[in-house]
Amino acid sequence: INAKLKYGIIGEMYIIDVSTPQNAITWWLGSPGHKSTLEMKEMVYGCAYASDGTGVVILAEKKN
Repeated sequence: INAKLKYGIIGEMYIIDVSTPQNAITWWLGSPGHKSTLEMKEMVYGCAYASDGTGVVILAEKKN
């Protein structure tokens, strides 16, 4: 992470026991809180990691 960047909102989503990335997205979209995080237009930075049925997504808003 570039230490000079400033971030506002940071969102984190975690999921276990899923067989595909699409299943994780489908589950998150079915959860109102997770869906609103995924759909926030302010979230312009992100990264994801998945392994053996576990997934993590981190999203961040750049703060001016």
